[in-house]
Amino acid sequence: MFRKILTLGIMLTFTSFAYAQQESVTITTYYPSPYGVYNELRLYPNASPPSTCDINNEGAMYYDSSIHNLKVCRYNGTAYAWEILGGGFSSCTTVSNTCSADVCSVDCPGEYTVVSGGWEGWKFDNIDCNKPIPGGNGWEVCNTGGGATGTTVFAICCR
Repeated sequence: MFRKILTLGIMLTFTSFAYAQQESVTITTYYPSPYGVYNELRLYPNASPPSTCDINNEGAMYYDSSIHNLKVCRYNGTAYAWEILGGGFSSCTTVSNTCSADVCSVDCPGEYTVVSGGWEGWKFDNIDCNKPIPGGNGWEVCNTGGGATGTTVFAICCR
């Protein structure tokens, strides 16, 4: 009889520990999920950036209601800046400058970005450069052989 009571006592002890050691799992989720596929994503329009564009906000974006474009915070090789996100332009313009030196350039206005450019008036064999302004936002044409005076350089600028 003592053996039966001892065996029953040991079984009850281990059984109670098994119930006391029960696991519980809590799952927390967010709705809507921060990752996924969406039919539509809407940004609240702002006339100015909602935050500072720096290394901590790289990749942040907002809809600029003053120019009707999406902007993203990114490093442009020199500094962090809010820049128009590519994928199309809402308007384009052509700007030009009459040269008075062997290297001349033209800059795009304000929020516009240079897309292409060229010149009018030089012979093709005298052109040393015909390219976007390095580190700038415009177009540059060079003619180190001289004869550039009166030539027109132009840029196609879009936003």
